[in-house]
Amino acid sequence: MNYKAFKILSIFVAILLVFSCTLTALGYITNKNKNNLPPKPIETENGTIVERNIKYKYYLENEEVDSIPTNPKPEENSTAEDQLVYKFDQYNCTEGVTGNFNQEEWRFIPSKDIDATCELYFTKARYEVKLTVIKGEPDENNNYFVERYKDGEFKINPNDGYEFSESQCSNDKIANYDKSKNILKISAVNSDITCKVTFIPRKLTFSLEVKNGKCDSCVQGKLTSTVNYGDSISYIIYPQDKYEFVKGKDTIKCNNNQEADYSSNNFSIGALTANNTKCSLTFTKATVKKYKISITNSEDENIKEMFTISQGSDEMLVEEGGTGELGITVLEGAAAEGVIPKLNCPTRIPERSQSAGNKDEYKFVWMNVTQDIKCTIDKEVKLNE
Repeated sequence: MNYKAFKILSIFVAILLVFSCTLTALGYITNKNKNNLPPKPIETENGTIVERNIKYKYYLENEEVDSIPTNPKPEENSTAEDQLVYKFDQYNCTEGVTGNFNQEEWRFIPSKDIDATCELYFTKARYEVKLTVIKGEPDENNNYFVERYKDGEFKINPNDGYEFSESQCSNDKIANYDKSKNILKISAVNSDITCKVTFIPRKLTFSLEVKNGKCDSCVQGKLTSTVNYGDSISYIIYPQDKYEFVKGKDTIKCNNNQEADYSSNNFSIGALTANNTKCSLTFTKATVKKYKISITNSEDENIKEMFTISQGSDEMLVEEGGTGELGITVLEGAAAEGVIPKLNCPTRIPERSQSAGNKDEYKFVWMNVTQDIKCTIDKEVKLNE
């Protein structure tokens, strides 16, 4: 390539470079003007170009911002409304300027072009509601972005045994909770909001009826209480005299499938989980053990000639811990000889005393009988007094 051709080529490349830079600058200026709309149209008077002299101020949620809030372009398969981030709310212009806001072109069109200032106010199209839940669980399908001035509804399920107590929201918003539907509702949402929702344990009533028993807390055999869900219950209860607790299906009964226990004089429920629970505790008549006191030789001929049983019998049943009594009377012949009866009992010797009403009768007493007792009657010569 000769010098002349090289020079022509260099000039051509330089011209292309200048042209490209010019287009780039124009594109930048055009885009900048577009992002800082308006102004857009340029009017003429008598062939002279007259540019608008209106100055604009932009506000988002009443806070001044540097440029007009702009919505992103809709994504594929979605509408502009779905992607709407900001909404035009109102304007305020000086010098009596009026106008309208073109949603499609996203710019304000004034009624006239004069030296004036227009304030354009924008709001968020949707507001976020953040929830902090104590002892409950928000539903996974909740939508926490609510359109401006629409009602927000959020399903929140309390934990088992808990119920709604209160809600506290920012920006002086009041939330209402529908217990029948487990729905928290916030009316006319117009700002981002945070809410704290608190659930507390449900209060449960409990009553116990005590049959053939006694306790310090009982009133005419009954007691009642109010406790939190999941709390334990415990009462000291004693059976009445000669009654006892026998474990079985009829001795402890509770509704609501509530399980209860009684041991070592303590009635207890591990965790109360149902309201209006009613239980009954029944003590049954105690089965008293009895012991036998038997005289094995009362029918012996020699004994029958000297003594006769005048109180009790040669076989007696005595309740455990009870007292056994036997009366033996000396017959006339033996009395003349000065003979008196005595009992030979290997396991338990009774106390002997002379009857006050009959000098020939002797009483034998066993206190606190706790075993079977076998005895034989024998004679003993009465000492001269």
